[in-house]
Amino acid sequence: MDMPHLDSSCYHHYTSNISSHPPAPMLKHLPNSLTFLRCLASPILALMIVHGETAANGEAWVAASLALFIAVATSDWLDGWTARRLGATSRLGAVLDPIADKLLIASCLLALVAVGRAIFIPALLILLREIFIAGLRQYISETKHKPHLQVTPLAKAKTWLQAIAIASGIAYPLMASWEYGLMLMLGCFYLALAVTLVTGLDYTMKAIRHAK
Repeated sequence: MDMPHLDSSCYHHYTSNISSHPPAPMLKHLPNSLTFLRCLASPILALMIVHGETAANGEAWVAASLALFIAVATSDWLDGWTARRLGATSRLGAVLDPIADKLLIASCLLALVAVGRAIFIPALLILLREIFIAGLRQYISETKHKPHLQVTPLAKAKTWLQAIAIASGIAYPLMASWEYGLMLMLGCFYLALAVTLVTGLDYTMKAIRHAK
C-alpha cells in the first residue's frame, strides 16, 4: 500500500518493465479493471463484516468475508503483475492502486472497530499514518527537483502485516473458542501498528531531508 506517486521518475520506475509487445485490446484494461473491482469490493466487504456480527448464520458470513478479503488483498499483487506482464501499465493505474489499497484498509478497520474486533486507538493510528504519508508522497512528487520516496522492504512488510492483522480480525469469531485466539489477533494488530509507525517515521525523516 505504499506506492510511489506521479512524478516523472516514479512513472518511469512504474513502467520500467513494460513488455515490448502491446497487449491485446481486451487484456490491456485487465489491470485497471482489477483495481476498480478492489475499490468496489471494499465497502461491500465492510458491510459484510458488520452484517455478519448479528446475522443468524454469522459464521457463514465470517467465512465469506474472510474469503473475499483474501481475494481482494491478492488482487493488489495481481493487478500490478498483470500490468507489467501485459505491458499495460498506465498513469491511471498508478493513481488508482494506492487509492484502492487505502480504501480497503480503511473500510475493513472501520468495520472491525464497529463490531468490536479492532481496538480504536491502534486502528486510528494506522489510518492517520496512511493519510499523512500519502500527503508527504504527494508533496515530494510535486517537488520536481527532489527524488521521490522509495518504497522500502520494511514498508512492503508493513502492507502484508496490515493484511494479516485485518484477516485475523475478520476470522476471530471462528477462533474465539481457541485459548490463544484473542492473543493472536491482538498480537497481529499491535505488530502491524508498530511496523506502520516505524515506517511512517522513516518516511517522515526522509521527507524532511528532501525538503531542505
